[in-house]
Amino acid sequence: GLVARRYRRLERRCLRDSDGVINISDLFDDECDAAGVARGARMILPNWAPIGEMPVLPRDNDWARRHDLVGKICFLYAGTLGFKHDPSVLFDLAQNFAARDDVCVVVVSEGPGANYLARRQAETPCPNLVLLPFQPYEDLPAVLASGDVLLAMLDEDGARFCVPSKILTNFCAARPVLASLSGTNPAARMIAGAGAGIAVPPGSPEAFLRAADDLAQDGITRGAMGAAGRAYAEREFDVRRIAPRFRKFLSAG
Repeated sequence: GLVARRYRRLERRCLRDSDGVINISDLFDDECDAAGVARGARMILPNWAPIGEMPVLPRDNDWARRHDLVGKICFLYAGTLGFKHDPSVLFDLAQNFAARDDVCVVVVSEGPGANYLARRQAETPCPNLVLLPFQPYEDLPAVLASGDVLLAMLDEDGARFCVPSKILTNFCAARPVLASLSGTNPAARMIAGAGAGIAVPPGSPEAFLRAADDLAQDGITRGAMGAAGRAYAEREFDVRRIAPRFRKFLSAG
């Protein structure tokens, strides 16, 4: 508690001393109010992904073939994986499909969450759980294209201060998103509004696995959600529309 209060005061002082504050969502309005940042000295500009670096690639690609993922329904998680993401969700998902050799769960990550999954895998081998280290950035489009469903997780505490940006990159890949994420989080609202996937509240493992079962069985819905996510990205992530908002805010300061 003492450490948290010290850094909360430091953060609020940084906000208060700034000429302007750009928030990526209204999630941070209360914190700005508490710090005394005037409404006129801030703006909301949602985050975006570099869509120009994320072409839509076929499911059957070199990276997928290299890791024996072709011909399977692949649930894929790629990115940082800490305990605020609750990596146990991924192990439970793999176990849910353990009896099916046509379904796999691929995790591309390193660090505490990946180490946790490796320990669980050693204790209770799950043949359809594939753990891989971080891949070169230039392979990212092929990595995401190798998933039939792209995954995101954030526990209840994390959802109060974090907007997972990996969901934006997943939209670019034209793949549906299955998220364990509070419905009040801006990313969950974005998934629902774009029709780009399914967001299930954290702490609801049965609902999450039920949504995974539905997506595994319904390729038409997966395709429609993936297309909706890509359409959203093409509409909202155009930096030629975003940059003028930055310039206007900076010049006003």
